[in-house]
Amino acid sequence: MHITSSPWGKPQTQRKIAAGIFEVSCAGHGGILVTPERFATMPEAFRLTPGASGCWYEEDCEVHLVFLAFPDDFSEMAVWHAVNFLTTADYYPEAKAFLAADTGSALRERHKRFTETNGLLYTPGSMMSSAQGWTIRFRRISDGNVAIAKDLSDDEAFSPSPVDLARFGERVSYAAA
Repeated sequence: MHITSSPWGKPQTQRKIAAGIFEVSCAGHGGILVTPERFATMPEAFRLTPGASGCWYEEDCEVHLVFLAFPDDFSEMAVWHAVNFLTTADYYPEAKAFLAADTGSALRERHKRFTETNGLLYTPGSMMSSAQGWTIRFRRISDGNVAIAKDLSDDEAFSPSPVDLARFGERVSYAAA
């Protein structure tokens, strides 16, 4: 499938994530397209209003619905973030109710296992660059404690999550617990 337009303009890049799920990136934004065939298999709680080409989910908030509708097509980290997002945000009440009910028990269990396995590691948040490199605000998976890492190279800043901040040595400052 070749995507020539999206709600955010002409795609600059696109990739197939799984059958019927495509990611696009445009000049200013991006998201995920779920084709009509794949959309028909989504739990009702995660559905937005589809168009003729399928249903578009923007990359900041709506994409979490796709991660939870098709968790086997995404990383454990993506599913973990999506569970966190939906349990704390009030944007999608049907999805939040799905997650809290018996229907969401498998997703909650995956979230719990990921937290137990990776609890002492960190996920990146806001980033800024300077002549010295990247400064990134990280949150610990187990409890959300904050750490700031400074002067990171591109490879360090964009390494896969979750991250063991010990590898950055003295360039990390940890918030008081």
